[in-house]
Amino acid sequence: MTSPAKTFMDLIGAAGLGTISGTIPSGGWRLGVGKITDLPDQQIICNDSGGPSPNPAYLLDFSTVQVVIRGGQNAYVTAYEKGRAVRDALLGIDPVDINGDHVSGILVLSDLTLLNYDAKDRPQFSINFRTYIEPATNALTHRESL
Repeated sequence: MTSPAKTFMDLIGAAGLGTISGTIPSGGWRLGVGKITDLPDQQIICNDSGGPSPNPAYLLDFSTVQVVIRGGQNAYVTAYEKGRAVRDALLGIDPVDINGDHVSGILVLSDLTLLNYDAKDRPQFSINFRTYIEPATNALTHRESL
């Protein structure tokens, strides 16, 4: 199983909402996992945020992921709209196999919320998701595949 945050980053990238690596085009959005960098201004960052306990008998995890969307300076509406696009691309997604895992479904736990403006007046929003993932089996697990 890969990090659910990386899975979300890959799904957002597949939806054409940002660039995962390489040169970010002018006006483009950087996709990442973990830390928000100073540049570029516009970023979509995915972080693992725990969640309910995984099923002890079957390979079924209930991971949660927080997605932070930071817009350009004083670009509240643009950042909000990008957050809505991220939500629409993920919420209710059809089951998909990605990174060796099977994503069965994605729900929103808390909808798009303004966190703050950073020191450079860039708005930051967050949206929290719960996902149902059937992770790839491995030699260490005691759980059965579904």
